[in-house]
Amino acid sequence: MGLERGPNIPYSQLKVEPELADKYESPDAQTWTFHLRPGVAFANLPPVNGRALTSEDVKWSFEYASRTGQFASKKLPQAQFDWYFEGLQSVQTPAADRGGQVH
Repeated sequence: MGLERGPNIPYSQLKVEPELADKYESPDAQTWTFHLRPGVAFANLPPVNGRALTSEDVKWSFEYASRTGQFASKKLPQAQFDWYFEGLQSVQTPAADRGGQVH
C-alpha cells in the first residue's frame, strides 16, 4: 500500500492506494479486504526463485511487522513501524488456496 500523492492532494486528505493489490474494500473501520494483483512475483533469486506472491506471504508480512500471530510470543524487538498496525487483531487469508484475498 502507498499513499496517493500529488500537488493537488492536501495532507489532510491523504488516501491509501493499493500497490500489490488491485483494489481494497473497507466495509467498516476495523475490516479491510485486499484483492491481490495477479502476476506479482518475487525476484528470481533464492530462496523464492520468482514464485508468485500469495495471500499467505502478505499475512506473514503483516504479522511480522505488527508482532502478532505467529510472532506474538517470539520476544522480537519492537518493529520500526509497529504504530502503523496498532489495533491489528488478526490477519485472515480465506482465499489462500486460490492466491486471492487478504482479510
